[in-house]
Amino acid sequence: MKNIIFIIITVLLFLSCATIKSKATMGYDLVSWGSSVSTVKNIYNICDDIQPKTSPNAPDMLELKQENFSDIIFSRTFIFFENKLVIVLIVYNDKSDDNLRKIQAELENKFGGVTDIEEDLTDIIATKTLSFSQHSPELLVKLTYGIDQKSEIINGILVSYFWEKGIGEYLKSFKMILSSLQRKTNK
Repeated sequence: MKNIIFIIITVLLFLSCATIKSKATMGYDLVSWGSSVSTVKNIYNICDDIQPKTSPNAPDMLELKQENFSDIIFSRTFIFFENKLVIVLIVYNDKSDDNLRKIQAELENKFGGVTDIEEDLTDIIATKTLSFSQHSPELLVKLTYGIDQKSEIINGILVSYFWEKGIGEYLKSFKMILSSLQRKTNK
């Protein structure tokens, strides 16, 4: 009887550990989606000299960008909407095929297999984006890189982490602003 109870407890512990290990952080690395600028700055020890700036692509969003802070990562950009973290962009220094395979393997290990592949071909480069959307809409991860005509990686390797729900809030807000502007111009 004691052996059966011991086996049941061992199996339950094993299953709970496996579940905890397989569950990805719904956010990026140490921060959860919706974290504030100050929380991100504190967790990543970002000095006060680095201040968030308005995103050139989306004036309602703020970007907090770290550059050349490690040998591995060229830049890390945290993007916020209404002081909530919604996107993180990582550009890697090492553009080698080996590093690309390593990053892809790490992403597959952490976020599951590739769920979508997008390719954009031009005469000069081919851009390939691999999506890992197993945890969507809480977390969408994309691996993007460009390849020139010699099949060499150019422009770096980019990994993007998206909080689709947070981006959805931004888009709803943006659509409301557009419709409000359209009503004003139609009067």
